[in-house]
Amino acid sequence: MEFCSKIAWFFPRSLQTHTVELLDQFPAVVLFGPRQVGKTTLALADAMRLITRAS
Repeated sequence: MEFCSKIAWFFPRSLQTHTVELLDQFPAVVLFGPRQVGKTTLALADAMRLITRAS
């Protein structure tokens, strides 16, 4: 998981702050798109942000 965080750090995504804001408003957010565009990396980075923010 540390590897995915480093990838997300090297390639900042414009949707990252938006998805975290959406998760504040809704219980679930769907990430969809073509293969290998970073959906899982974005989800892992968002999860880490939410975990660190909650503690």
